[in-house]
Amino acid sequence: MKKWFLMTTLIMVVLLILGEMSLVYAGGKGRKYGKGWGVQKPKVTVISDKDEYYLGEKAHFIVDITLPKCRKMKMYEVYATFPDATTPVELLKTGPTQFKYITELFTEVGSKFLTTHLYHRGTHRAIESLQRNAERFRRQIACLEKLLEDPQLPGWMRNIIRHVIESLKRRLWAIEWVISRLRGMYVAEGSKTIEVMYRPPEAPTSLLCEREEAPDNVRTRKPYFSAVFVDLDPGDMGTDYQVQVSQDEQFTQIVWDSGKAWLTEFPASGERCEDIGCGVKLSDETEYWWRIRFWDHHDLEGQWSQTAWFKIGDLTPPEPPVVEEQPPEGEVLSTSTVHFSGRAEPGSTVLIYGSPTLLATVPVGPDGLWAVDLTLPDGWHNLVIYVRDPAGNLSTPWTVRFAIDTTPPSTGATPAGGTYAAALTVELTASDNLDIAPVIYWTVDGSDPDLGSPVYLEPIVIATNTMLKFRAVDGVSNWESVRTEEYLIFPPPAADFSATPARGRAPLNVQFTGESIGDITTWEWDFNNDGVVDSTEKNPSYTYYDASWYTVKLTVSGRGGSDTCVREMFVLVGDNVWYVDNRVVSSGNGTSWDTAFKTIQESLTRAEDRDLVLVADGTYSGMGNKDLDFGGKAIAVKSQNGPENCVINCEGSGRGFNFDSGET
Repeated sequence: MKKWFLMTTLIMVVLLILGEMSLVYAGGKGRKYGKGWGVQKPKVTVISDKDEYYLGEKAHFIVDITLPKCRKMKMYEVYATFPDATTPVELLKTGPTQFKYITELFTEVGSKFLTTHLYHRGTHRAIESLQRNAERFRRQIACLEKLLEDPQLPGWMRNIIRHVIESLKRRLWAIEWVISRLRGMYVAEGSKTIEVMYRPPEAPTSLLCEREEAPDNVRTRKPYFSAVFVDLDPGDMGTDYQVQVSQDEQFTQIVWDSGKAWLTEFPASGERCEDIGCGVKLSDETEYWWRIRFWDHHDLEGQWSQTAWFKIGDLTPPEPPVVEEQPPEGEVLSTSTVHFSGRAEPGSTVLIYGSPTLLATVPVGPDGLWAVDLTLPDGWHNLVIYVRDPAGNLSTPWTVRFAIDTTPPSTGATPAGGTYAAALTVELTASDNLDIAPVIYWTVDGSDPDLGSPVYLEPIVIATNTMLKFRAVDGVSNWESVRTEEYLIFPPPAADFSATPARGRAPLNVQFTGESIGDITTWEWDFNNDGVVDSTEKNPSYTYYDASWYTVKLTVSGRGGSDTCVREMFVLVGDNVWYVDNRVVSSGNGTSWDTAFKTIQESLTRAEDRDLVLVADGTYSGMGNKDLDFGGKAIAVKSQNGPENCVINCEGSGRGFNFDSGET
């Protein structure tokens, strides 16, 4: 391998010497060996169709080679680079000694040059051969470096590969050095430099004044302008503008020049710019011409747009209206129709607004007079009256404030009329759409309230059945219809009753007498307190067939409410009645008061199930009146006139009753 390297280097040196000699023979530019052997030198001329280009364009180059008479083109090779000295390009042959080159579309700005070298054919072939060898070495080096990335590669093999890579790199360096030397051994050279630049913006299009094209009645002295930004460079945006407004189409009477001014929003090509306000007030009824141009974000100044025209209209407002007839300021009217009239500029129009609705449009006659009747709803009205001239200008406003009230007040009573159990106080309240406190008049004598009736100032006391009439009136004499509330005072009833007889043997017919007081309209009797109404008569009778104690309930109702009376164990019914009275001289058979038993135990012994024992008033003591035993029989024992009048005295020993046989 070392022998091969020495042989290759020797060949390179020989070729280098031959190249140098050929340059001397041809009078070449390589090294400066004087003027050569007197032979005319070849010449390379490079021209382009222009010196400056914009992005998106192509350059056309012509390469013309002039040879001495004794030389032919087949003895030479042409080598060209573009856009710099390191990028080779291929020239298209168009004649024996003429070539051309057409670039791609430019996408970047800057200086670019086409350089053409004329080499002897042998020199050029040597360069091409060395370039092929150099490329082969580069591929070998890349392949070996890829092998070094394998982590499983043995160390001894890794060292060998590194040694081979270093050897190849030394050879590659030698070849590249020889190529660089041979590159300088050209016979002739020609070069052409061009500049690639950004395009400036095109002339703006679609010019609008107050968002209209050529408006003839602009309604402001400081109109707004806008136009569409146009730039052929992709991605360019408008950053600055200049607007000029002139009184002539030649722009010799410029009234406003914005100068170069900054846009707050940057339009892309094809987009409309923001509205640009005129910096001075223009004159009424005057024609103007305007134009605009833009700068892009490369600060390149664009072309002026075509001239656009507009005209400022009549902007002088008319005199304010003279209102001769109108509602008084701040007044409250009781009619919904309001009359207005006055004077204004003839031929103009009177506009009447009501916060902010347009209520009327009234033409002004040739004599300058106008009039209108308005129908308005209840409430406060703030009317604004303008005059509008034929040009659309509005005068300063005329204002008036008034109210309309055609709605009577509305009153109410608390509490409302109805039936009540006791005296009460009634409050009257009134509300109105405008008045804060309308006046309320009232009566209790059946007459309708009027201005001569009492004025409501404090709550009204109702103690008896009363017909209350009232109504209110507001400040513009809107009377409410008469309102009526009837109050009926009924105290709640008190339920009570009695019965005859309240005790006896079955069947027992009892006559009940209603003794309730108050306003009563219904009676509901429950003779055995089972929840079922047995009678709705005031004084009913009822027959009990079963011996027992009976609880009686009466519920009465009326307009004042209801009440219930319950008498526990009120009726006592038995199969036989036995009588006890300790005041008799000796015991009888117990079947009447005259033949009564003298002791209670005697009656208990004689009585059977479902029998009734009545005990006369008095104090019972001694044998037969204590430790009383029912003997397991269901017997009812009752005092004649209540327990407070009938006492069992055990005298400190024994007890009153013994219940040891399941009695209840």
